[in-house]
Amino acid sequence: MEAFQRRLQEFNREVQQKQREMVVEYAQKIAAAAQAVGQKEGYTAILDKGNEALIRIVLYHQPALDVTDSIIKEFDRQNP
Repeated sequence: MEAFQRRLQEFNREVQQKQREMVVEYAQKIAAAAQAVGQKEGYTAILDKGNEALIRIVLYHQPALDVTDSIIKEFDRQNP
């Protein structure tokens, strides 16, 4: 039984490590897409407006200034 519990803990650690690696990988890909959009469109900065589950950096913005869709399209183009 102890061997099973140790193996289960090891498996859970491996899953958590893989999740962290995937978050870092996707964050880098999102940053690359945002950089491409920013350079192409001539933006000075692109801010992460966050969501309800995470810390929100931008508390208010004009919807017309939201470039999320452009970044998603660029992300998809870069990561087929």
